[in-house]
Amino acid sequence: MPIVEFLTINTSEAYIKDPASSVQPLVDILKKTDGCITFYHGAQEEGEKTKGHVAIIWETYEHHAALMRDPSYPLVGEAFGLLLAPGIPQENASMDHITFLVDSETALSAPTTEIATFTLKEGGDPQDLDAALGDLAKSIDAADGAHPPCCWGSSRERGGLFFLLVGWDSSKAHIASASSRPAEVKVVTDRLRNLADVAVVHTAFSKA
Repeated sequence: MPIVEFLTINTSEAYIKDPASSVQPLVDILKKTDGCITFYHGAQEEGEKTKGHVAIIWETYEHHAALMRDPSYPLVGEAFGLLLAPGIPQENASMDHITFLVDSETALSAPTTEIATFTLKEGGDPQDLDAALGDLAKSIDAADGAHPPCCWGSSRERGGLFFLLVGWDSSKAHIASASSRPAEVKVVTDRLRNLADVAVVHTAFSKA
């Protein structure tokens, strides 16, 4: 499976006003880069659009690593900087690489994408968390308003951090689905909350 470079960013005013124009210089570079498949970006629904998410799909991690070693990489940093709020770049963006077990593009190309993160609690077993997410995925994929399959996987950089991406008709459809199956959802979510700290946000991604 391809690997997804997933970034959470504090967005610049320029990106908030005109996302497409802000990402274009970066997209122009990546389109010429060996191994880069697809670029998605979007403002986070929760909050005042000061948070954003970028998902870059690579054939392999090594393709992205090769770009980071290339002498031209500072140009990538300059283009990426157009998306970021002023300040130290490391404070304005986090980067993880995730190999999802199924294709992530179905979730990313849906009208709304649920981005759920699960941070394993101290002493927890990643395999237990992975198994619980697999059970959750079965429930989600059968839900009204979902765009199956959802996908999940752990961060290459942070082994105790798992991502789950789910495509929905809308964030309201996600909430309605959980409300319509309270007993079923509670069993799975209680199990997950015993294993990990959970955070959920929504983004409408655009493909560039």
